[in-house]
Amino acid sequence: IDKLCDEMREDYTLGVKKSIVDFVLKDPRQKEGSILVEKPPYKQELDTVPKAWAKSVQLALLSLQERLYVTNPTLSQVLNLWHRDYSKVRLVNPVTLLTHPDVMELSTHQSIVIKDIESVRMLLLKKWFPEVQNIFYQGNKKKLIPLNHLDDFFNCVSVLMAAQLRDLALESIQDYLEVFCPDVTKPPIGAFRGFQLNVVILNSSLEFEPSLQLFESGVLGVFDKMLEAVHCVPRVETKLYSTEGTHPPKPNLKPMIEPLVLEKAKEKLQGMLSLAMQGPKSYIKQFEKYKPLLNKDAEMELEKFLQEEHTFSDYEKQVLRYKETLAEVQYEVEKLVSLGLFELNCTDLKNALAKKAEAICVQLLNRMSQDNQKQNQLIRKDYEAITDKALTTPTNTSHLMELKAFVEQAEKKDLCALEGMMEQAMHHMEFLISHSTMTHSEMRMNSETFQWLQRIPSVLEEHREIITRSRREAEEALKLRRERFVSELEGYEKQLQEFDTFGDIEDVQRYCKKAQGLQKRLEEAAEKIEGFNVEEDAFDWERTQYPLRTKLVNTLTPYLKLYGTIVEFEEKHNTWMEGPMSGVDPDQVENDTGSIWRTLYKLQKGFSESPNPLQMSTKVKTRVEDFKLHLPLVSALFNPGLRERHWEKMSSIAGQDLRPTEDANLRKYVEMNLESFLEKFESISEGASKEYSLEKAMEKMIHEWDTVSHLRITVLK
Repeated sequence: IDKLCDEMREDYTLGVKKSIVDFVLKDPRQKEGSILVEKPPYKQELDTVPKAWAKSVQLALLSLQERLYVTNPTLSQVLNLWHRDYSKVRLVNPVTLLTHPDVMELSTHQSIVIKDIESVRMLLLKKWFPEVQNIFYQGNKKKLIPLNHLDDFFNCVSVLMAAQLRDLALESIQDYLEVFCPDVTKPPIGAFRGFQLNVVILNSSLEFEPSLQLFESGVLGVFDKMLEAVHCVPRVETKLYSTEGTHPPKPNLKPMIEPLVLEKAKEKLQGMLSLAMQGPKSYIKQFEKYKPLLNKDAEMELEKFLQEEHTFSDYEKQVLRYKETLAEVQYEVEKLVSLGLFELNCTDLKNALAKKAEAICVQLLNRMSQDNQKQNQLIRKDYEAITDKALTTPTNTSHLMELKAFVEQAEKKDLCALEGMMEQAMHHMEFLISHSTMTHSEMRMNSETFQWLQRIPSVLEEHREIITRSRREAEEALKLRRERFVSELEGYEKQLQEFDTFGDIEDVQRYCKKAQGLQKRLEEAAEKIEGFNVEEDAFDWERTQYPLRTKLVNTLTPYLKLYGTIVEFEEKHNTWMEGPMSGVDPDQVENDTGSIWRTLYKLQKGFSESPNPLQMSTKVKTRVEDFKLHLPLVSALFNPGLRERHWEKMSSIAGQDLRPTEDANLRKYVEMNLESFLEKFESISEGASKEYSLEKAMEKMIHEWDTVSHLRITVLK
């Protein structure tokens, strides 16, 4: 209306100015009506009387006067009320969104929007609608409402109110759209700070919370909520007049909003959201390098790594790798990142990645600490073992030299290796202290380990004192034992001199045992001499020689051989003479007899200046010679090749039964005085030996051929 009034004033002012100019510029000599001006067609039509359309115009005028309700004062008041009090109302107040100081979460945005829409809806229902209702109530009292056309009138009212609600909805949609897509031609009220978008880990992958789809549906859903709000206002006549039972209930006002308008608004906002969402999607791609931490590959890799054998250096590389990742996450990854419409909140993601990286570092450092403690324990055990042995008091010279050699070897090799291990342990401890917090127990164990570097020199010094003292004592003991040993050898010499007095053959067993005992002691003396020499070498002394022991051995040997030979002959003589025939081998008897005789012969020469041993050897030698006289009889009768026929021949020659019995022995045949038949017996025995040899050869051949025959049979089969 104000615009129309302004336009009328401008037209009036222009007309007045034009009239004044025409009057001023008019030629006074020109008379009025002297010039005929051709009239336009519509003026010519006005000059026609009566008018052809006069009746229809009158009818139309009457119809408008009767049914044109827009000019009704009540409707004017409704228009006035809306333009005065509600034309600036919006379903969603854009100022609230544009002046919000911080980025808002989707839930906060929805809460503000719903609150605004509900507030406007209640404003329409609780204030605007009662005011409109009151206008018509007063108009009814003033008889401004045409009762004869009531339905048409209120239909017009409904159209007017619906149009007002439609304008409210369209303007609210446009203002809400301009919150996200500002109109550059309008002065800015403020700038929308945007939405907060959280980045979280869900099912080992990065997700947005709320999701981008939820953002889109939440923001675009505001349009639908606006439409719902403007469709909740009832028709005014339903509250003015009771229609119960007379007319069916009428629906609420239906503001007609073209679907195309709403679709275009949604498409524009959706396009803007899609474009704005590209920023967050692109930004989270930088977290792909942390994918092993997200999908638990790092945990599986750690488990496999812990099950394998690795050096401390390998563990250091792994710890530094994850420490670098942890530092990168903590100091390079921003908590809040502004990306146009969205502000990414990476706090939860940052904390989760840092927590996982730190957990892996803790596991690695725990294993490193355990391995380090085990290594330190081994170092302490090695130092303790060296210390225990170094501080041991030696029990003898051999033990003394062993301890001395052990410590010298330890100083050259073991302690150097332990120092290298201590340097490694120091490096390990420095690394662990730099990257973790050690417990009191771990610090105490490390301290005990490194104290050995200061303690070991005093241990070695104490060891040297022990070795020096023990060596002095061992040297004195060696001197004393050598003196005692010389006395022992002198005693053995006196015992050996007694053997010259032994001459009774009946006591030869006792003599032999005594000689064997002395021989054993002399052998032990040789071992003692060797031990003395070893100790003397250890002390860098000159080796002591003991020629007396060699002399005693050389002197004892003939006696020992004499007594042993006599005992051997006595035992074998009894076996040959009294034993069964099966135990006598003629060849072996002859060999043994010859060997014993030769030994006694040599001994007899050696004892030429010792009467008693000489006498014993002479007597036994004589007995051996006497036994040798029976050797032809042994050779003839004890031949294993003799058979029954041979024994019958020899029995026939001797004139008595010579066949062997169970109690037959050499003494029995000697007592038969068969010496005169020995020549014939030897001939028979010689033949028996040849037959025996052939018999053995045939048995061997038969055995061999039996084997070949069986082999053939097997092949033929």
